[in-house]
Amino acid sequence: MILLVTKSYGIFYKCARRLFLAAALLALAATVGAAPAVPGTSPEGGTTSKNTPAEAGAANQTADGSDLPEPVSATQKRLKQLFPESYAKAAAEFGWRHYGDGEWRALPEQLPERVVVLVHGLDEPGKLWMNIGPAVAGAGYTVCEFRYPNDQAVRPSAAYLLHSLAGLRTRGAREAIIVAHSMGGLVSREMLTSPGIGYAAGTKAGELPAVRHLIMLCTPNHGSPLAHARFAVELRDQCVRLFNGSGHLLSGFADGTGEAGADLAPGSAFLKELNARPNPPDVAFSIIAGVASPVSKESLATMAKAAGDESDAAKRGAMEKFHQEMESLAEGVGDGCVSVRSAKLDGVADFVTVPGTHLSAVRNVLKSSKDVPPALPLVLERLAKEWPRSRPADVKVER
Repeated sequence: MILLVTKSYGIFYKCARRLFLAAALLALAATVGAAPAVPGTSPEGGTTSKNTPAEAGAANQTADGSDLPEPVSATQKRLKQLFPESYAKAAAEFGWRHYGDGEWRALPEQLPERVVVLVHGLDEPGKLWMNIGPAVAGAGYTVCEFRYPNDQAVRPSAAYLLHSLAGLRTRGAREAIIVAHSMGGLVSREMLTSPGIGYAAGTKAGELPAVRHLIMLCTPNHGSPLAHARFAVELRDQCVRLFNGSGHLLSGFADGTGEAGADLAPGSAFLKELNARPNPPDVAFSIIAGVASPVSKESLATMAKAAGDESDAAKRGAMEKFHQEMESLAEGVGDGCVSVRSAKLDGVADFVTVPGTHLSAVRNVLKSSKDVPPALPLVLERLAKEWPRSRPADVKVER
């Protein structure tokens, strides 16, 4: 039965992707026009205006002025070749944005020497940092959010993060603390540890800000079974973007074509390779995991203590079995997407759990809510410990 469901889902996923691609191509063909225009004229026969060098450059840049990420999959490359302007518009949302004066805005030309970098996860339509971003900025830190093609494989996203951090370095940033949610933690770990990406060499050469601390929120360090159902999450992501005006017809392809789901699957080749590497010794690691289960290890310990010693061996055995099953539930459910076991990572002692789902642990469901997301105070504590308030975020960093 499980095999049948898996095969059925695979067929549905492939068909849905092909239908969506066909619809995108038809719609783009309608926008471009039925017949190609003569060079130098419009489809109606009028003279077209040529782009200035500045406009041509802007068409190949993200909102922060950096180069667009290179397409990775064959589908992305083909779409960029067929519809370069439309593809560039869809990819222009990638790169950096900065939280300041109560809103998200373009990255300033000059940054302080210490910045907090926010890295989202898989198929995030833009609201993830609506609580953490303002709170971290309100605590006196400079907040920069990194946006990337989150549906492509993790490794090219990690390489793009490294390239983008170099852009922060040219603006004055010399140190960074990364706060990463879900797959963003894997992207950050891959960037820090992959020999082929070159983080260590880049920091040694002074080309990158040195990452002092990686704070991972609900990160599936050992994968998530729900990675196989990522099509539904991708559909949600693109629908939200289209409705709020930030999306584009090709956004669903500019951000990748599903390779991230394969990387996030438990036991994937990517995860085995990543988890086999040691963590860099000069970077502190923290893990904050969500627990949506109503049962916790603490409550189980209280129940066991209240039950006392059971003299009857059969009853004692039944109680022990019940306790083990309930403990498995507490550990296995996690935040609903990532189990507690998957969030844990060898060599990371700073591991804590908070009540909440994969999203509610990090942000409120409603923008009007005054609740404090459970992970937020823990993030602020770790920022203050790494960079005490007696040393503001914009002071000179001694080398």
